[in-house]
Amino acid sequence: MSGFGGPVSRQLIERRAALAEKIVDRIRDLGMTPVLPGYYGSVPDDFPARHGGDAAVVAQGNWGAFKRPDWLDPRTSAFDDVAAAFYRAQTQRFGDSTMYKMDLLHEGGNPGDVPVGEAAQAVEAALQKAHPGAVWAILGWQTNPSKALLDGVDKSRMLIVDGLSDRYTTVTDRESDWGGTPYAFGSIWNFGGHTPMGANAPDWVEQYPKWRDREGSSLAGIAAMPEAADNNAPALALLTDLAWTPGTIDLDDWFAAYALSRYGGPDRHAAAAWQTIRDTAYNMSRADAWSEAPDGLFGARPSLTANKAAAWGPEKDRYDTTVFDTALTELLSVRAELRSSSAYRYDVVDVARQVLSNRSRVLLTQIRAAHEGGEKALFGKLTRTWLDWMDLLDDLLASSGPHLLGRWLADARSWGADRAEKDRLEYDVRSLVTTWGGRASSEEGLHDYANREWAGLVGGLYRTRWRTYFDVLATSLATGKAPATIDWFALEDRWAHAHETHPTQPHGSPHALARRVRDLLASTPHQAALATGADRGAVAEGRPATVTVTFTNRNGFSAARGVTLSVTAPEGLAVKPLDPVRMASVASGETFTARFEVSPAGEPTHLVGQVVAVAAYAGDGKAVAPVRLMVAAGVGDPYRSVSYNDAVFGQAGDEIAVEGAGADLWGATNEFGAVYRAGAYGDAAVAEVTVTSQDATGGWARAGLVARNDLGAQGSAGYVNLAVTPSNGCALSWDTDGDGRFDSIALAGSFTAPVRLRLTRAGASYLGEVSTDGVTWTTVGTATPAGAGATQDIGVFMTAANGWTGTRGIATFGGFTVT
Repeated sequence: MSGFGGPVSRQLIERRAALAEKIVDRIRDLGMTPVLPGYYGSVPDDFPARHGGDAAVVAQGNWGAFKRPDWLDPRTSAFDDVAAAFYRAQTQRFGDSTMYKMDLLHEGGNPGDVPVGEAAQAVEAALQKAHPGAVWAILGWQTNPSKALLDGVDKSRMLIVDGLSDRYTTVTDRESDWGGTPYAFGSIWNFGGHTPMGANAPDWVEQYPKWRDREGSSLAGIAAMPEAADNNAPALALLTDLAWTPGTIDLDDWFAAYALSRYGGPDRHAAAAWQTIRDTAYNMSRADAWSEAPDGLFGARPSLTANKAAAWGPEKDRYDTTVFDTALTELLSVRAELRSSSAYRYDVVDVARQVLSNRSRVLLTQIRAAHEGGEKALFGKLTRTWLDWMDLLDDLLASSGPHLLGRWLADARSWGADRAEKDRLEYDVRSLVTTWGGRASSEEGLHDYANREWAGLVGGLYRTRWRTYFDVLATSLATGKAPATIDWFALEDRWAHAHETHPTQPHGSPHALARRVRDLLASTPHQAALATGADRGAVAEGRPATVTVTFTNRNGFSAARGVTLSVTAPEGLAVKPLDPVRMASVASGETFTARFEVSPAGEPTHLVGQVVAVAAYAGDGKAVAPVRLMVAAGVGDPYRSVSYNDAVFGQAGDEIAVEGAGADLWGATNEFGAVYRAGAYGDAAVAEVTVTSQDATGGWARAGLVARNDLGAQGSAGYVNLAVTPSNGCALSWDTDGDGRFDSIALAGSFTAPVRLRLTRAGASYLGEVSTDGVTWTTVGTATPAGAGATQDIGVFMTAANGWTGTRGIATFGGFTVT
């Protein structure tokens, strides 16, 4: 990222340096030690040619498609020259310090043939020469600092700021991990500067005193490391209190005191609000290997399966968001004389923002179900509600200065020396909260890394993305055609390069707008979760399936009234309720469950039918949840079937369906079900099939073509398959040593069903190809399975690849041919 954007004017460099001087001076005025950057070897391109002498660099490759700067070998005299010049210039401008921050070989840095211990020793020597006795501060993150690095330095002059203290349960003994090196207990609770409330507060108050008080402890302080500092005020206050509190902090007492000090006076509603927030957003735990709250989905790139906005973020709720709603009701009731403070105005907006943000995870699930169930009218109603909630969220955020995109943009432009630089700086900050650079970086997963729920961003780019997506899906539902492809990066990049203005001052009443959020949600449906599950994925004569439907009221402001559950089924399937289907009222957070029996009834219209669970309730509320069920009638000549995953089979003309489980299909785990033709696959044979659908039971679930000498015998040689997966494109797998186990794989693209697959045999070589239209083909790879017979069994197969969870799924196939 060091070379992205620019050029940078001399004026900008000087203004930034002047600001840094003020910051450093103020830190010293407060009796604190400024932590200045140290030099550890980054150099511009072509440095050896420019510098000469013994300069030698190690290329660092890319990070997120950004080119890393080359690393100058610290053992060279060239490094000594640059380090000395760096520290000399730094001292002249900012004065000396006793602590310098350097992250050697951070996040996948490449040492090449340079011994890490020797490099660290040389980096430390350069620092000590310039600033005798100084401390090297380094981030504890992933595998850094390594043992080799620590063994090369004086550990007493190093401080590790631990970014993982509250992230993983496996982090328990930092003295052992880091050989007694002093370290600071740290947390990163908002990667990218995300705006959700919350932190793993219970882990802080439990782990910090335990680690501090153990015999031989190297704990030397706390390290607050948010990737933006303008939200989650209680997190910063609590973490810093750890260092000044003997014994253990009681979170209930702490949050009660926080509510009192936050608004400048006692108030039972403020106390109740913060007790709820403490019990929910600030009661998360590292047990799930996260240290931050999940993003809202309004800021995600649109997808019906979106479960996070940033690629590296929690995929589901980490606390009870329905209970969290009550905090807003309590905050709105705080007495009037305490509402004038900036703290209260910020909090009432931020809590209301979080309430609306949490709704995105509830509503998107309903939108997806309506789309999958073909419910056009319901889809339209739910997507309009989604966009209305985004408008309301934008209006709410516009009443709070810290939540304004306009301030972010205006601040950036104010640093520019001229119009061109102002435009470049605005693009820089716009891209930072959206694309994170060019197409390659964005598509590698960096887009929306720094997503924020800010006024102007929610109502601007985010709303534009979702409106565009919903329009495409609505057209697809109306026409029956596949949705048009949207180039999300192009849309986002246009926004990032635009220069429309946004308000820099808040407008509207925070309290009134937060009340509007509360009152609207209290009276609006579409805040329920409808879950369905079947005890089996296939029905047969005498073997019905039981579908369980569970309605959960996720509205923390009001009960759902007059809830009626039902299940509709296509022709050929009959439904019978097994439990009462109506409940007069379902309170906030409560559930209502009913079971339905689904059985064959006459000739089915489809091999795989979709039954739809429906919940109807007062206020024109409706939620649906589709469930696929297969009619298992077996297969006929010329086909045979074989199951190693408790599969069942169905056939109607050239349509074939397989329903089954399966933990995996690799190595010693061979769990799949197949419909096949015995001895039909010989030299120069071509097998083709269209995988028309595949349940996403796991990222490596597979459906496609399979061949081996004898599909009816596990361990048979000549084993090869070509499959599509839900998350890993197309895979060609084969057995190279004839032991009947897959041990080699080739992957291609990001294909998902429906796709057509083609496996062509030429002696001992098998060419796997994939096509979305049957005309243009992409090569997946060439397999060379050991021990292939002159003729082999060939068929279609599926495995749920569920990782031993027992999850079952259905795959359907059409047009299976062998020529």
